Formats: sequence, C-alpha cells, structure tokens
Amino acid sequence: MLSSSWSPLPRLLCGRVVKPFLPLDNPDIASSQTLSPHFRNIYPGDLVYVFETAESAPGKKWGRGYLVAQPRPVDFSTATVFVDKLPESKIAVAIVPYNYFIPLREVDMLCTDDDEHTMNTNVILDENYAYNPEFSDSMSLLSFGEKKEKRPAVPVNDVALSNNTLLEEMEQALKSLCVHLFTLYTKGEFHYFKKLVDVFHDLEETKMNFKYNLQTREEAKVAKRRAAQLLTMISKFVAEANFSIQKSRSVDIAGYECILARDEDSGELFETAKGNWNEDMDNIAKIAQSQLFFALAPNYPVVKEDLPMFPVKSSQFVQSPPCHILIDFKAILGRSKLTPKGYSGMTAYMYLKNSKKRLTEAFAVNLNSDHDIIQDHLSAAMFKNIPTSEIDSGRIYLVCLLTETISVDNSMNVATTGIPSLDYIRKGVCAGAVDISRIFSRRKDHLKTGEAHEFVLKLYASYMSNDSEEMQIYPGMNPLLAMSMSMANNGWGELVDRITSGSNRGVAVNPRAEQMIISVKELSNGKFKEDDENGHGAIDMIRTLDYNPVESDYCRVYLRCIRTLDLKIKGVPPEYVTVELRTSSKVLKFSKGTNETPKSTWQFLSTTPDESISELIQVVGLSSTPTNENDYLYFDVFVNGRFLGEGRYPLRMYNQIADTGLFCKKVKQIELFTQNSSIPVGLVEIDLQYVGKNYNVDNAVDMVLNWRNIFEKNIANSDKNLSATLTKVKRATLSTVIKFFPELLASLLEIYSFASEKHQILSVYGSTIETKFQALVTGAFECIVHILDMTIARQDSYVYLFDNFLAKNLSPSKVGEFLLNDISLAFKSVEKDWNSTGRALCRVSVLLLRLALTNVSDFKTYAVATTDFANSITTFLSCSKDILVPDQLSLIGNLELLLEDLQTLHDDVQLVSFVTSWCDALGLRGLGALEQVSTNALVNKKKNREHQLIIAKMLFVNRSVLGFLVTTASMEARDLLFTNAYKCVFDVLQNEIIDIDASRMALGVVMSTLSVSFGKDKIIKDNEKKSLQMLQTQIMHTLCPIFNRYYEYCHAQKMITPKRTYTQLFPSVYPFPVNTIDSNVPDEAFCEVLLEFTIIIAWLCVLTLDCQEDIGRLIGNGIDDIGMFHGLRPYVGGFMEYVTDPRKPVNNHRALKRITHPDYYPGSKWISLKALVNAAGQHYLAEAAMFVQIPPLDKPELFTKELQDFWIEFFSTNLRCATSKVASIEHLCILTKRACYNITGDIRTRVADAVERTWLRFARKATPEEQQRFGIAEFDGYQGKLVTDDNVDFLAELLLFSLQRNPRCLHVGIELCYNIICANWIHTQDFYELERESISALYTVFLSPDRYTPEPADIRNVLSTIQKRSVIDVEDEAFHSAMKFINVLGDFMREALQLDAIPTGPEFDDFRTFIKLRISSYLMNVDKPELLQSLINDMFDLYLSKNDYVQAALSLQLLADTYNWDPVAYLPACEAPKFPAQSEFKRKEALYTLMARKFVKGNRLEQAVECYDALLEAYKEHNFDLSGLSFCHGELCKVFKSLETVGRIEPSYFVVHCLGYGFPDETRGKVYIFEGEAFEHITSIHHRMVRMYPGAKIVKTEDEAKRLAVNPPFGKHLFIKAVTPYSNKTESKQLSFMTQQYLERKDLNTFVSTRRLPGSSNVTNLWTEETTYETELSFPALMNRSEVKQTNVVKLSPIKNAVKSLLEKNGELSTLEFWVKRSLKEGIDPKTISNATHFNNLSRILAGTVDSPVNGGVGQYRVFLTGAPSDDPEYEADVGYLKNCFDNLIKLLNNLLKLHEALVPVNLKPQHEVMVELFQKNFKAEIEELKLDTKSVLKLDEMVQALISAKIRNHRHQKRMLGSNYAESSDMQSSSAFSHPGSSTGNFLASRDDDDSSVSGSAHSGSIHNSLHSASSGSKMSGSVSSYGGRPGSTTGWSATGTQYSGKRTVLNYKFT
Repeated sequence: MLSSSWSPLPRLLCGRVVKPFLPLDNPDIASSQTLSPHFRNIYPGDLVYVFETAESAPGKKWGRGYLVAQPRPVDFSTATVFVDKLPESKIAVAIVPYNYFIPLREVDMLCTDDDEHTMNTNVILDENYAYNPEFSDSMSLLSFGEKKEKRPAVPVNDVALSNNTLLEEMEQALKSLCVHLFTLYTKGEFHYFKKLVDVFHDLEETKMNFKYNLQTREEAKVAKRRAAQLLTMISKFVAEANFSIQKSRSVDIAGYECILARDEDSGELFETAKGNWNEDMDNIAKIAQSQLFFALAPNYPVVKEDLPMFPVKSSQFVQSPPCHILIDFKAILGRSKLTPKGYSGMTAYMYLKNSKKRLTEAFAVNLNSDHDIIQDHLSAAMFKNIPTSEIDSGRIYLVCLLTETISVDNSMNVATTGIPSLDYIRKGVCAGAVDISRIFSRRKDHLKTGEAHEFVLKLYASYMSNDSEEMQIYPGMNPLLAMSMSMANNGWGELVDRITSGSNRGVAVNPRAEQMIISVKELSNGKFKEDDENGHGAIDMIRTLDYNPVESDYCRVYLRCIRTLDLKIKGVPPEYVTVELRTSSKVLKFSKGTNETPKSTWQFLSTTPDESISELIQVVGLSSTPTNENDYLYFDVFVNGRFLGEGRYPLRMYNQIADTGLFCKKVKQIELFTQNSSIPVGLVEIDLQYVGKNYNVDNAVDMVLNWRNIFEKNIANSDKNLSATLTKVKRATLSTVIKFFPELLASLLEIYSFASEKHQILSVYGSTIETKFQALVTGAFECIVHILDMTIARQDSYVYLFDNFLAKNLSPSKVGEFLLNDISLAFKSVEKDWNSTGRALCRVSVLLLRLALTNVSDFKTYAVATTDFANSITTFLSCSKDILVPDQLSLIGNLELLLEDLQTLHDDVQLVSFVTSWCDALGLRGLGALEQVSTNALVNKKKNREHQLIIAKMLFVNRSVLGFLVTTASMEARDLLFTNAYKCVFDVLQNEIIDIDASRMALGVVMSTLSVSFGKDKIIKDNEKKSLQMLQTQIMHTLCPIFNRYYEYCHAQKMITPKRTYTQLFPSVYPFPVNTIDSNVPDEAFCEVLLEFTIIIAWLCVLTLDCQEDIGRLIGNGIDDIGMFHGLRPYVGGFMEYVTDPRKPVNNHRALKRITHPDYYPGSKWISLKALVNAAGQHYLAEAAMFVQIPPLDKPELFTKELQDFWIEFFSTNLRCATSKVASIEHLCILTKRACYNITGDIRTRVADAVERTWLRFARKATPEEQQRFGIAEFDGYQGKLVTDDNVDFLAELLLFSLQRNPRCLHVGIELCYNIICANWIHTQDFYELERESISALYTVFLSPDRYTPEPADIRNVLSTIQKRSVIDVEDEAFHSAMKFINVLGDFMREALQLDAIPTGPEFDDFRTFIKLRISSYLMNVDKPELLQSLINDMFDLYLSKNDYVQAALSLQLLADTYNWDPVAYLPACEAPKFPAQSEFKRKEALYTLMARKFVKGNRLEQAVECYDALLEAYKEHNFDLSGLSFCHGELCKVFKSLETVGRIEPSYFVVHCLGYGFPDETRGKVYIFEGEAFEHITSIHHRMVRMYPGAKIVKTEDEAKRLAVNPPFGKHLFIKAVTPYSNKTESKQLSFMTQQYLERKDLNTFVSTRRLPGSSNVTNLWTEETTYETELSFPALMNRSEVKQTNVVKLSPIKNAVKSLLEKNGELSTLEFWVKRSLKEGIDPKTISNATHFNNLSRILAGTVDSPVNGGVGQYRVFLTGAPSDDPEYEADVGYLKNCFDNLIKLLNNLLKLHEALVPVNLKPQHEVMVELFQKNFKAEIEELKLDTKSVLKLDEMVQALISAKIRNHRHQKRMLGSNYAESSDMQSSSAFSHPGSSTGNFLASRDDDDSSVSGSAHSGSIHNSLHSASSGSKMSGSVSSYGGRPGSTTGWSATGTQYSGKRTVLNYKFT
C-alpha cells in the first residue's frame, strides 16, 4: 500500500483533519494481516503532528505522526460513571493521507530518551501505544538503514502554549464545551445542559463575528468583553453543575472550573512570563483585581463597576456635567380601536419626574386615530441639562400622559340661551410611568452606556369611585406599601402619583392604549447652551423646570390648574367641567409641550367636579424688561360645555410675578363669578412659579449688588445697615444665589476688600471706627464663605459658576492676603472660637485659596502667609476635640487640592514638609475605633466618625504618592514623601491594635508606591541607583511577619468563611463599596486584606531579584541601610539583619509558604492569581536563601532544630511551587494550561536549578571509595537531617517533584533521591526507616484528595531512571536491598494508581475499599498504624452512613486484628476512630464489643456470637475479668434467644467470572462470589457489575465463558450466575430448625450451582453438572465478596438427581410443618394461622404435591424403584436411599394433611377433601405399605398441650446442649447422623413430640451435595455408623462419615446398612 521509504521531516507539521479517514471500518482492509498497526480511524477536528512522509503513488502522499483524537460520542456512554473526570483527548501514532488534513503550522521537534521503549516524559499516550511502542512494521519510524533515530516527543503543550489569539481561544473553548455538554446530557443534568447550550450559541455567534469581521470597531470592543464574559461563564456553570451533581465541592484536577484573569478591554489572558518583571509586566494588582471580578462579579466585564484601583484625584470642586437623555417615541399598543364620538385626535405628553416633583417640561407627540405619529411632527426629544443632584437623589421616572380632543356640538344651546359654550373638549385617556434611573451612567448597576435601550411603559386609565373604604395600616408595615394604601383617589390629576407609588386605587386598564414603546439613550456631550437651542433641527430640546444658569436667560411662568371646587350648578347634573385660560395681554400665550406652538387660550383637561386636574402649562411671552403695566389671567369655567363663570388672577404687578411655587402645600384659590353677579359660583385652585432673574429679585441681594450707590458714600455710618444686609443675604435661597452668583460674589469681595483696607489703615492709626470696619470685614467674610459653601461646596452642579468667575478674574486687588490671613486666624483660634462659619470654612478653604491666588500683590509675602496657613491647618488637625471631627474630615479631604494650589509658591521639599506635618498632627486618631454591638447607637456613631480620621489620613497619603509630588518633584522630595508614606503605613500595620479597614487603606498606599515606581505603568523613570528598589527589599522583610500576624488574626476571628458579598482590592473610597457575588457562583471563602498582603508581597518578591547583587555588595561592605531612607530604619531595620537575625528568613519563608499555598482564597479555582503568586514567590525563594548561612560540617551542634525546620520548610515550599496545579500544567485543560504558562513560564526548571544549587550546600565531599561505589561526588552531610520521620512534607514533595513530566525535574529529583538512598545505607545499612518515611510520603502524594495523580508512565520513568542512575555493583550488599526498596515503592505507587482509576459513585465503594485495604498492608509493614486507623475509620463511617452495619463491623475487625490481647501494653489516644489512651487489651475489647453490637444490629447473629466467644476466651486466657465474663454471657443469652426466635431473610449469592485483557492483572481471570440483596434477580446483578466495570460485556452461556477463560479476549467480559450456600443440615432430634440454620450460617464459604446437561428428555436420562465453589473468606465478607480459591465440578446421574429433588421437597415440607407447630406452641390462634401467608403456601404446596400430573411430579421417581435390579452396588444404594426419601415424603404429606384439616377454614373444606382424595388415590400403594392412618382426625388441643409440655421439658436440655457443645458444633467434627424414618404414624409423631424444635423429614438439599460429590469422586467410606431419618434404634438407615476439610466443611459418604 505504501512504499517503504519514509522520509523524516525537519520539523513537526501540525495539521487539522477536515474529512474522515476510516480504514478500520472497511472489512477487507481491517482483516488484512499486512495492515500497519498505525492505521486508525481519523475524524474531522482531530490534530495530527506529522514527523515523516511517504508516497504510495504519484501525487498520493501519506504522513505518519501523532494523532490527538477528540472524544467521540461513544466515549460518553461509559463516562456517566465518572463525575469528576471527563473524556479527554487520546494520543497515538497514526498514518493519515495528506489530502485529509490542512497544515496549520510547524513545531520544533524534541527528542525522546535514548531508550526507544522508554515513554516520553512529556506525554501520556493511549493504552495500546503505551504498552506497544515498537514500530516494527516494514515501514519503521525514522529509520536509516540499521541506525534508528530518536522518536520526536509529542508536542502535548503546543496548542496551549502557542500565542493564540482570542479567536483561537474561543474555538478551543467551544470544543471543550462540547465535551461538557455531552457529559451533562448523559448524566441527565438538563438544567445545566441548557445553560451551557445557550452559552455555546452566544460564543459561537461572537466567534463568527470576529472570524469574518462582521462588526464595527465599537462593536468589536464590546464583543471582546462579551467573549471574555462567556469564557468565564463556562467555568462558572461547569463548577455549579459539578457542585449540584456531587452535593459537595469537587477537586477540579483538569482546571475546567478555573477562573482565568483577562484584560477587561482586550479579553486576552495576562502574560508576565516574558520580559523583565520590573519593567515590562502588568500591574500585579490589576491582574489580581481582574481575577476577583471575573470570579465573583456577574456579567463582568460587559457590565462593570467604575471602581478605580487607585484613589483618583479628589472630585471635589470638579464640575459634574449635566445629563442629557434622548427619547424616541416608537408606538402605542392597544387591543381596541374604538374611539368616542367626535374624536379629533390624540396627543402624548412625556416628561421626567422623581418621586417628589416634576423635573422637566413636556414633549408632545400628536397621534392620529390609529395611534400613528403624524408625519409632519417629530417623535424624538432631548431632555437636556438634567442636574446630577436630581439623578443622585432618587429614582427618575419617564411619564407619559395620553390626551384626546373631542368635538362638542353646542350650537343649539348658544342659539337658544345666548350663553357661550365650547366647540371641543380635551380629556385624559391614560397615563403611565417607567423607571429609567438605570439609563444614567452615574448610577450603580447602570445599563450599557452609549446605546439606546428600549422601555415598555404600561398605561392605565383613571376612574372615580364612590367607595370610601378606609385601608387599615398596621404597625411595622412597609412604608412604601403603607403610603400606596393610604393614598386617596382624587381622579386624573393624581393618577401618575398613584402609579409610581404602587397604589391600585382608581387605576384601571384602558384597552385603547395599554403600552407605549420608547427608546431611551443617555448622551454625554457636556452642556447644551443657549446657542445650541436651535442647533438640532431633527430633535426637540426639552428644558428643566428649575432655573439653570447654563441655559439662556428667558422669562417663563409655569402654571398648574389643580382642580375646581364648590361649583354651584343648577339644572342638569354635571358630567364634566372644563377650565379655559386666557390673558389680558396679547403677547402672553400658553403651551403644554415645549415643542408645541403657543396658543392665546388654553383649555385644561375636562374632569368631573372636584376631580383633580393637575395639568401644568407654560406661560410664555413675558418681557425681559419689567414695565409699569399689569398682566392678568382669566379662568373661564364650563359645565357640560356651557359657561358657568370666570375668575381673575393678577399675573404681574410691575416687576413682581405673583409666584406661589409649584407643588407646594399652599395653593391659590380663585373665585368664580357669573356675569353681573358678585356671588361666587365656585373656586379654581392653581399654583404658579416664575423662572428667570428679571422679576422677583431679592431685596437684600439687590442692595448688595448696588452697595456702592447705597452705602459707599457714608460707609462709616451705614456699616450696620450693610452688615444687616449681608446677614439677610446669607438667608437667600439657592435659586436666588445661582441667578446672581458672579455679580453677587464680586460685590461681596469688593465689600470685603474695601472694609479690610479701611480696617488695616485705621488699625495703624488706632482710629475709633476700626471696630466698625472689623465687624463689616467679619460679616463680608462670613457671607463669602456661606455663599461658596451653599452654592459650590454642597452643590457640584454649579462648580462651573466658580470656574467662570475665576477665569474672568473678577476679584479685587489685594483680596488674597486678606482672605489668607482670615483663614489662618480662624484655624488657629479653633480652641477659642468655632462656629458654623468655621465648619463651612473647612469645606470651602480650597475655593478661598484659589480666590486669593488670583490677586496677589507680593508673592514673597504671600508665600510666608501660605506657610502660616499650612501651619494653621496643622494646629487645627492636631486638636482632639470630638466636636471637630466632622470638620477635620472635611478639611482632610481637601488637603490634596490645597497642595496643588500651593505648588506655585513653594518648592517640592517644602510641600512634602507640609504633608509630613499634617500627617503627624493627625497621628493615629481613630485607629481601632470600631462599632461594638454592646454599645448604644450614639456611641457607635461617634466611634465611626472618629474612625474615619485614620481612613481619611491614609487616603490623603495615598493620593499624595500618586500626585504631582511624584511625577514632577525632585528625587529628594520624592524620597522624603515615600519615607513619610511608609511611616504612616507601618504606624498602622505594626500597631498592637489591628484595624482591618485602616490596614487595607495602608496597604493601598504601599501598592501605590509600587505602581508609580515599577512595572509597565510606572511614573518614576530616574531610579537608576535602585535605591527605591532596595528599600522594597527591606519592606519585604518587615511585611512578612506583619502578614503572619494578620493571617493568624483573621483565622482566629473566623474572617475566612464563605460569603455572598465582596469588596474590591485596594479600595480607594470609604466605606468600601460592597458588591454581591454572582448567583451562579457558590459561596466562596476568602479574605480581602490577606489577598492584598499577598499581592504586595508577591510584587516585592519580584523586585528583590534585580538588586540581590547590590544588597550583597552593601552587606559585604558593612553598609546596613540606604542613606536617603535612614528615617525608616526603626521600621524596616537594616540589610545585615536578614543575615544575623534568624527570625527574618523564618518569618519570610513562613509567609511565602502561606501565600503560595493559601487557604484564605480558592487558589485552585482562582488560577491566574495563584500562578502569579507562585511564580513571584519562587523567584524570591530561589535567591534569598543564598544569604542564609549554613553551619560548617564540623560543627553539627550549630545546625539547630529551628534551622533544620527552616530548611525543611524552604525545600518543601520550593518543591511545592513546582508540583502545584499551576506548574504541573500537563494535567490541565488547554485554556487553563495556557493561562498558567503565560504567567509562570517554565517554573519547574527554575525550581530544579534552585533546589539543586541549594541542596549541594548541605553535602560533604564523598571519599574515593564512596565515589567508586556509588558514583557520587558530594552527598550526605546535613542532607539526612532534612528527611525526618516527624515531617514527611519534604520527602513527599521531592517524590512528586521527581514524577513531573519535566526532564530537569526528573534529573534533579532522581539525583536527590539517589543521594538520600546512598547516605541512608552508609549510616544504617538498612532501608527500613527510609521505607517507612517514603511510604508515608507517597501516601500523602497519591491519596491527597486535592492533588492530581501521576500517570503510569510517570512512575515508569522514575523507576527506570533511578535504576539507570544507580552504579552500585550487583555483588554489593547494598544492591539487592536498594532494588527491593525501589520495587516496594513502585508497587505501592501502582496500587495507588489503581485506586485513583476507580470511578466515583457509591457502587464502587466496595472496590475502592478493597484497594485501600491492599494499600493498608504497606502501611502496616512500615509501622504506620495511624494511617490504617484513619482509613478504617473512614470505612466505618461510610458504611454507617449507608446503614450497612455488617460491613461496618467487618471493617472494625481489620483494626482489631492489629492489636494483641495484651493488658500491659499501653496505647496513646486515637482520634480516628475516637479512643482514649488505654491498654491494648482494653482497645481490642472495645472494638470487639462494638463489632458484636453492629453485627446484632445488622441481623448477623452468628458473627456476634463469635465476637462474644472471642471475648470470653480472652478473659479466660489473658485477663480474667468477672465483670467482663458476666457481660459476655449476658449478651450471649440475648443473642441465642434471638437466634431461636428471630426470622431472617437469606441474601442471594452470585458467582462472577472476570474474563479478558481489559481487566487489570489483579482481577483478570479471577472468580468471585458476591453477596447480593435478598431475592435479587440476575438482571440486577448484571447492571451492578456493568456499572462497576464500565464497558464490560455480559457473557450469556457457561460454555462461552469456559472458552473465553482458555483464550482471553480483549476488553472486559463477565459471566454471572446464581449460586446457593452449601448446607450440612442434619435431622437429629437434638437440633431445632433454628439451630440447624445457625450452624449453616456459621463459616459460610462453600457454594454450589447445578446446570442441566443437554440430551435429557425425562428423569431417567437427566444428567446434571454440579459446581462447588470454596472461597478464601467466609461470609459475610468485607465488601460482600470473596475470591474463589477452589472449584470442584461433578456430574450427577439421573438417580442422584432424583434423590436430590426429593430431599429438596422434603425440606420444604419439613419447614412448613415446623412453622405450623411452632405457631401453635406459641399460642397463636388457629384462625390467625389459617389466614397467614405461610398457610396459603402450605395449601398450594400440598395441592401441587398430591395432585401429580401424568408422568410428572414426585410420582415420576417410582420408575427407579420398580426397575430391574442392578449389579452396581452404588446404584442399588442410591435406589434404597431414594426409597427412604419417598417414604418420608408420604409421611410428611400425611401429617401435613391432618394439620391442614385441623386449621383449614370452613369455606375451604371442599378443597381439602379433594386433596385428601388425591393423596389416597395417587399414593395408595405407599400408604398401604407404610400402614398410615389417613382417615383419623387430628385433635388440635391435645397436640398443642403436648407441644407446650415438650417445650418445658426440653428447655434446659437444649440450653445445655447449645452452651456446652457449641464449640464442637461450630467445628463440625462430629459425624452427621441420619436415621431411617419409622414405620408408623404414631411413632413418627411421638418422635416429633419428644423434641418439638426438631424438624422431621429430609435434610436440606445441601446435605446430599457433598455426599453425591464424594460418591462420584470415588471417596472411601470411613468412620462410624449412625441412624438417619428415624428414631434411635431403627433397623434400617444409612451411615455417613464426617471428614474435616480445611476446618470449614464436611464431605459425606453414605451407604445402606
């Protein structure tokens, strides 16, 4: 087929199979003997790595290489038994045509080991390839003549470790997701299956959009985030599904549940393994933060909180841009198209409101009768300049009012009465409101910005009800519910309020309009000013109701008609009332919507009388310049369209508008009058509000604005009036101040500057009017502070007013010095005078400083003044009065801004000194001032407020190290700033009080210093001397012990508990924002403060790498610290301390051990963070240990226990970094593998180098003899001290390290192990102790539930490599011991692997336990009973949880067997199982007692008897104890009584043959007996065995099983059949039925099965085959199974089968007779007996036996009795025995029929008589021969009395027999006696009455089994003769000899005598 010339490729060619190649599905090809074994079925999607090519024909090219086959659907049929393992890709060598795959890339080749048959250390291939690696076909791999090159290694990590794009990651995730989907489907987990299917479709769609570039640039950005979210959702759903299936957290070895940290914008995995860690790496905190959010946040990063990692610059006094939203009307939906008569159209009005008031004007949309938008009208509107204060204060609703216009025909009324009437009216149709708060990006959990979002606004109509029922409000009711229930129904005008409050009063659905569809989008385009009003022709601009300085200054009035009242209506009852509005001025007009054309008159909505209207309209046309004219509003009221009266309201009187305010409690009532009448006919309620600055100007403000004209000429005498005016200005409203802010502030500064200059001049001359100006200065200063505080400091919406003021520089000259002096004076006098002005001054000090800076006359003088200002702040902050805390907090929040304003006047060093003095002034006030449950709320509030001081201080320090002082300052200033920052940090962290919140803020400072100094985003560029980096090294030594302290504190306070909320890492705001964990994520246990410590220490570990040489040089030169950071010496110490102080390295390594193997966050799931920390920690461990000195070898006393523990911990931690989940990436799935490798790189090689380098420091030089003997240059020394019995961590990690699939790890690990072996032999000449420690270590490695398990190839690699490494001569005495030691370790590892290969699930618990017991034998051999005890305790608890008390007792038997009956030896206390310290005898006694109780509870009384007998023997022989003897005898009495009275159901037994190579060597070809459930069907055991052995096939016939046993097939095959226990039941009258049952159940280890041989047609030629199985263990056995140790097969002749059948029938009848007599003896009423199930069985069996069909039933066996005599003596003996059995059957039938007659109910008498007739007819000859009385009637009363008397007589005799002869009975050494039945009924009954507990008739069928077996085998008769079946002394019978067989069973031979 192929040419033999295969050509190797220079590089591996990676390709993807695109069409199936299925050679094995072709029968002709598959059956070919010459077919290469490398031909395999290949399917699309598989990967191939081709390493050689060949051609079979021109153009027909073939490739051979590694095939990475994806799981097939068939793999999932057996995967259902694996809960924690998924089908994985299989790797094998395959041949594939070139045109069946497409090339992807080329991969470099890595060669395998020199040995061709040695498995590659980097791959685990499938089973066939693993065991058959020889490629010896005609086309050998990579062969060149006789030379064969090394086979290339499988590039197992090629896909995972290549630079894949996000698109390729999505493709790989989709493939992996398919595996999960198939698995969940096969498990029946359809809920999670559907979830993942939805994710699959979303990810597939996203992938296609990326692959074919189907999205815009903005959509691509969003899609990247969406892809990252979907990839994370897969892991979350898989974890949730596994948790739900297993009801507990599984160990995710493959990393499917791992959450990967990604860049939130690009979606790419983070990568730190390449480049310089200090210069090129991403911020570690950023990676950790991403890890936290991806793991816990829902829908991250598509929806994410705007939570900065570092504190941003203070947003105080920064303009918050107003919000704008674009609303587009889509449609109105309704079910009804009906319209009222006169319908003329509909208008929809939309506006915004909050829960208290309306915010904006209305936007109108005109609709036609079909609810369609009129074409010439716009449908979109921009609600602009919405104040941020309104958005932040509560919910924002979009309201829609739907009104209609209806024509009214009143022409007849006008003509007849002359009274004016209406032509049309407006009515409200319905209204609705929808909450759109989430559209604003300022809100938490806002919707996606930049996109339009569709809202459905539900519409409701209003109706008035006469029902005035009061709703009852209960105490404790929800306030919102109570408010909605208490709202009154006043009609249309309050409909919206009722809807938003949730009330249903007066709310109904109008089918004409039920829903409105609208589209809403937020815009962030800054402010829309007045010149933008008409700049958007396609969109209408809608204003806010309140005055907004941003918009044009135009005058408008808003008027609201509330309702009509007290209308005096005569005649027809009013249906509707209409109010129409007009004005006295022609220029004034009205409109409701901003985009509507104003009208000269306005008609309000028509309502019923007294119903609320509440319609708001706008009065436009007011002149911007007030005139002397007056304007009036006229209200015309119409009832039913006819005029009722009018009222007048004065709108404007000169420059004053009659403003009542909108939505206030006070409303204006206007009286209505008819024409020529002064009597009011009703009232109209309105409210009105003017918006503008031309009318209604505040008098005080007006006076200040014109102060020069009013006061300047006579200021000295008018100062009081001016001061009073300033006081009134302080009481002006916010709306008034913002209207005139620039003018008002300029006037106030002029007054202040003028008065200050006058006061300064007069104070020099000592004028008497100085005090007047002083008061004026104070008043002006206070007014300025108040205005700035009210307008700017408390309202961020109007900051731009102040900024514009500064830009225009409206401040007077020299005002700066005056302001600064007054501020300083106010802060300095805090102890004497402090008022509201001082509190406001803390809030506006920044604004005043900026005002002062705009006008400075002398900068030198001003610089001095600012220094005094900074010192005054220090004075203020140092004051410890509680009342000042809120003000100090306000000032601390502004310190950063003050520094920025002062930088133009001071150098950087001076500014840093300000920062230092302010921090020192604050000190540690508030540290630890936390709320306590035991104190009241007032005290807690005070503590909480004080606690904010330390938080505010740390936040200020954090901002300072991120501010301009770092970016632009000198190095000296920066170093001083960092020194101050670290002092503040360590003051908090090293304090005795642990304040978690303050500590987190302090850690944020450390993180900020690291971020600005190092990494990709660093700010400092001039750190050439590495001074700052060396400081971080010292900080590392300080933070590690602090971390250890916090670690212990958090554990003690139980802070690491599962939770449902979390906070971000390094929070920059306080209180920390609390986020809710994703609902798809189970509760996670983590601690944020420890995570922050971990991240910082990890970064410090990295930073220490580049400066190790510098530090070493400083230490060598005796330099102990860095000069510029000398001030930190008391906190961080010096460099020499790490070398001289042993506590430093110990603390560091303890901290590194905790962070690299954490228990304070789910490291196995948060894999990116774990990888990052491990990589960083390993970098530090590799270098820092070199500074720790090791004592000289000649001074071993210096190598103390503490130093020994340190180095053990060092090696263990180092090795664990290489064996952890993030390093041993071969066991991980592709994406997790890549994420770990991107961060850690080849961490295992780095660890191997570091361990090898450090290990050699402990060695001594080998002697020449040792070098020759062992081949080692350096070993021993202190190395042996690291391998200790009390700490096997190091050895365990070393062995697992050696099992890594990394050549460097293998080499170093084997070298270390070989060194240990050789050193151990030198010192002990034995490997026992090392074996003990190694077995314990391997037990830790292989049986730890949270670790991966090495593969078989890993073990083979280690064993073969260490054997190759050994150069010990074969003749050396150490050789065989070493090889034996290595083989023991290999055997143990293989056993452990077999345990790991057992599937999960309860059906495999027994098999798992069996393997564990085999493992326990190794533990006992190395004297590790505690491990065995733990194992047995787990077994015991497991069985108890299943209520399997028998197995629980048997597991305790294993533990009891490890102890002796030694009363002297004393055992320590045991935790698992729980036992106190006691003697060995007491321990074993307690175990036996517990076993007996469990056996009794499990209804296995025979085993309980054995336990108590063993205790009795122990008491007699080892520790004579009367109380113990008394206890055991008492318990035995109870058990014996139960044995006699308690009925038990027998279990079923099955023999199972394990056939085929698919079974492991330990199981293949073995035969087992399994104990099943009672009455278990064969199909049930079939299902159980198939689940236990996945993929096994059931063999149908025994012949096929025999064939497969001779020629084992591939795969797994099971043959199962039912067996019955062997029975040695006798008919001696000395043993009752229960006693016989007891003896049968003792030592049950023999089972039989019988099968019919082909060719039989009747009983005369019926041959059968009987198989006897003898097991290793007697039943009940542990795990309900035992291996068969011997099998005997015999053939039974037809007559023997006849005897067997009759024996079984006689046994069945005897059992029924025993039951009837026992029931009568116990006094049970005969009627009750006749109604029992057993009596029905008796009737049925009797009927079937006496009514034998033709040539059937028991009568068919007469043929053997009537046949011709035979010369064969054995046959004649069988005939005689058959005759005895047949006669015994007749007697049993006769007795039972008499009992049946005495008990049968009257209605069943006819059936009984029929049975008697049949009996007499069918067995007439036998009845006559035996002379049986079949006609007499049994007297039931006499028989019962006889039974009771016999019971009393024989009670003592039976007890004596059971007590004294029990041992003999249990040993079964006496011959089984059988007697021939008597000759008369009376004698038979008499013999039965002698012992009512005995059973008459035949023995159990098992009695004949062994006799037939022995007869067939030709056994000779020996022993004594005894009677069978009859009374003692009978003349006929047959003898049986008893032969002991292995102490367990008796083989019987028989003959007639």
